[in-house]
Amino acid sequence: VVLDVRAKKEFDAGHIVDSLNIPYEKLVSRLGELEKHKARTIVVVDAMGQHAGAACRELKRAGFTAVKLSGGISSWRGDNLPVVK
Repeated sequence: VVLDVRAKKEFDAGHIVDSLNIPYEKLVSRLGELEKHKARTIVVVDAMGQHAGAACRELKRAGFTAVKLSGGISSWRGDNLPVVK
């Protein structure tokens, strides 16, 4: 499961296929939306890696298995991997 923690406007400009969007500032209040994915690893994506670590810590505190995508969406794009709008 890919969780994009960027602002909705940035997410709408281009994101990883099938990723979920919960802005970082709203993550704690919206954790319930991720409950159905608790058995899976959540890959946290942000713009350049600045919020993903903190988001992973919050998810782990809530009982999720979470890892961050190193370098964020900018690395993903830099590697010419697909994004959708």
